[in-house]
Amino acid sequence: MKEVTKKLSELKRPKHNVRIHGDQQIKEYIRSVEMFGQIRPLVVDEDGVVLAGNGLWTALEQMGRTTAKCYVVKGLSEAGKKKLMLVDNKIFDLGVNS
Repeated sequence: MKEVTKKLSELKRPKHNVRIHGDQQIKEYIRSVEMFGQIRPLVVDEDGVVLAGNGLWTALEQMGRTTAKCYVVKGLSEAGKKKLMLVDNKIFDLGVNS
């Protein structure tokens, strides 16, 4: 999958995001981006709806950024898009601190 740069103003929030991002999480995203840059692309569909990375997107907006690195996923059904969103969050939840 090819990474592309998209304007944040062209991206859209999903109608039903599967995760709520609290203020502390957004602050941590901001701190991470300030330290290392954007190391993980957002995943968007062909219409610019963010399927994975909504918390990061919020952080980038709050930082005054105008663009984001993205992967564009094409051809997914609505069920496929929802599944991608759920799987991304489930896998994230499986991680543990060492």
